[in-house]
Amino acid sequence: HARDDVKKLGATIVGTIAQVAQQARVIWLMVPIDKVDAVLGELEPHLKKNDIVIDGGNSFYKESIMRAKHLAARDIFYLDCGTSG
Repeated sequence: HARDDVKKLGATIVGTIAQVAQQARVIWLMVPIDKVDAVLGELEPHLKKNDIVIDGGNSFYKESIMRAKHLAARDIFYLDCGTSG
């Protein structure tokens, strides 16, 4: 099982988005483009000032700009780092 394998390597395994936000101050999202806003919506209440969210999917850059502005109002950084193929 992949989770067990990475746990043996020292990764912290969590079961919810809230737990992710409690464990990490830099969060890398790798979710389908149509799920980014839903995941951010669930994650955002748990984010703190100076947290960093990196979107590793292929979000449309104008949507990324809007997300970055929205989160910047709470002093949260949003970076679009599209990964293709």
